[in-house]
Amino acid sequence: MSADANMIEFADSMRSAFERRDYVAADRVLRDAWTASELLEFLESAQIDHVRMAAWALGIVGSQSTACRLVALLGHNNDDVAAVAEEALWHLWMRGGSPESVERLALGVRALRSGNDAIALDILSRLCDLEPPFAEAHHQRGLALHGLERINEAAKAYAETARLNRYHFAALATLGHIAVERDEYAAAVSYYRRALHLHPRLTEIREILPALEAALADRIVA
Repeated sequence: MSADANMIEFADSMRSAFERRDYVAADRVLRDAWTASELLEFLESAQIDHVRMAAWALGIVGSQSTACRLVALLGHNNDDVAAVAEEALWHLWMRGGSPESVERLALGVRALRSGNDAIALDILSRLCDLEPPFAEAHHQRGLALHGLERINEAAKAYAETARLNRYHFAALATLGHIAVERDEYAAAVSYYRRALHLHPRLTEIREILPALEAALADRIVA
């Protein structure tokens, strides 16, 4: 089968699950028929729909090492491709631990989304102790700490996230926000530049960065 025919078959097999964002159905289709290496090839398609579906699929079955290819799509000239790449990255990062840890992370995230920050913190702190290299566990723990206004501890959790996952634009952006609140403009500019390098569509940061850079320059001159 030719490469083009292969991509068309992939798109036909994935379209329904992709349009419904049915992760279970997509996982079943992907694991039965398509490899991550094939999906990476599909990212080179001239057909935007094929690229979108391949990116989304990599979030389901790709390894953590494929994150760099998804990050590259955050700067794609098509907004839909960039949005799907971001969605895929979050899904990839959420399943970046052992099966047991992924289940615990889901519990912590549900507690966070329900506004139960203290419960979420307990779950996520235990998870970080259980599996320290799981970057997203540290990020979600940072969100719980942030919600409880324990900002210094939250900043350490975000920094650990960025150390473990150099592509984590959200952790870097939040570290930038904290640095601004602390009046640490040089650190804020550094974090914001790193976040924008990874994710050029962080509009709010792109808009405020010039003013922050100007304020920092004024301080240096003064």
